[in-house]
Amino acid sequence: MSLFFAKFASKLIMVLAVVVALIFGVVQCHDPGTVGQETRLAKEQAGAATDSAADAIGTVGGLYDRVQASDDLTKENERAILSAPGAGAPVAPAVDAAGRDSLCRRPAYRGSVECVQRAVASGVAEAGAGGAAP
Repeated sequence: MSLFFAKFASKLIMVLAVVVALIFGVVQCHDPGTVGQETRLAKEQAGAATDSAADAIGTVGGLYDRVQASDDLTKENERAILSAPGAGAPVAPAVDAAGRDSLCRRPAYRGSVECVQRAVASGVAEAGAGGAAP
């Protein structure tokens, strides 16, 4: 009889363990606290995504404003230079070259088409002269 009782008790414990595990799993899946936490997390993530989108729009808008301001300043400078007294007077080629070279040494102009062409032309002109390439 004790062997029967031992087998029965072990099977009963196994069944109870399975039932307890199932009940625990179901309770955890439907825990209102968990659902509330998930809802709050989803709302916070949606808010963060909205904030990120607003930041991106602000960044792009700010970039456009800076580019527009730079373009406006360039046009204003061009008008001021071209309307200055003596603007139509000839400039000595050496003075013109020195002025353009000085601008091309600045990071803002270094990558411009004219500056790149000047650097290439200068390198080609000095090639074979024994000096280092620019």
